Amino acid sequence: IIPSRSSPIGIIVEGYMAPSITSFGETDGIVEVEGRVEVEISGSSTVGYVGYRYLGARFGEDNDLSEVDDNLHVGIRLTF
Repeated sequence: IIPSRSSPIGIIVEGYMAPSITSFGETDGIVEVEGRVEVEISGSSTVGYVGYRYLGARFGEDNDLSEVDDNLHVGIRLTF
């Protein structure tokens, strides 16, 4: 979290991987990578964010990673 006089700003980078033994259905592996910037809007209960997420999966005999989601995300998170 980067302190600021108006609103604290957070920079988050996350990554997840599921090998074939822990993935489901026809998938042989799943990869998710996400990065976002969050800004506190109202107290500690409302946070606005802008981020990017990539979600890929391997299916069957093909060893290539197929793109499932690859988009920019904008939203508000409410905590109560």
